[in-house]
Amino acid sequence: LDVQFSEGGGFLKIARAKPPSRTGKRLRDALHLRPLSLEELPVIYEMELEKPTQTEVDAYNKRLEAFRPTYEKYVAERDEFEFFPHQSIALELMIRNSGGRPAEGVKLSVQLPDEVTIVDEDDVPKEPGVPVGPKLPGRRRGIYAITEQFESVSRMMAPALVAEARYRMPHLRIPGPPPNVTGPTSSPGELRFGVRLLSNFDEVTLPRCFLRFPNPAAVCSLGLKYTLRSHSLPKLVEGELHVVVSTDGAPDPGEE
Repeated sequence: LDVQFSEGGGFLKIARAKPPSRTGKRLRDALHLRPLSLEELPVIYEMELEKPTQTEVDAYNKRLEAFRPTYEKYVAERDEFEFFPHQSIALELMIRNSGGRPAEGVKLSVQLPDEVTIVDEDDVPKEPGVPVGPKLPGRRRGIYAITEQFESVSRMMAPALVAEARYRMPHLRIPGPPPNVTGPTSSPGELRFGVRLLSNFDEVTLPRCFLRFPNPAAVCSLGLKYTLRSHSLPKLVEGELHVVVSTDGAPDPGEE
């Protein structure tokens, strides 16, 4: 029995890209979330919207304030989504049985650094949808009012069009991990997989997971020591895999 990366061999080389800046999506920079004032209205009121009343402005500002927590949550989720690829390493391993007899009850244990956590592929941060804030007060002007009516009709038709498109699409089954495999499971400092049966001269690719570091600057090259045992094979197999990370474009630790 032996363990390799799914790409083959015991070395995995990763080139890091420079992580994005966190300053571009701050709440204070969102122009559409600034309170309205009759003394200084946005440019949209010169072209598309008529000037609102003070009552409408006050009501809008209250709705805007209630919306702020929703937008702040979106900003946090967006940051997490954008930074995850820069502070994690995708890990996909393969167990091979090169011996002359089947291996039953195979157990793989991989040792991890203390600062690394395991993220299952199903728990990888998803790109959040941009929340829609309160609608600016004021009636639409001229041609913009006609455009708004057209958009309203389009929105009413959209669900039926989507339903029709789904009906015509063939059913696609997304394969999951092999039924022969269990895991990944983890505890601090350890990653575990199980394989119920691995025939002789056979191999199995384990479900992909991610090694998550505290921040992009902490991602580094590392060795992953492992142990591999089987109920039907008396010998404990020990080895080490190596992840080689290039740090070109990585931020200085002081930037985090």
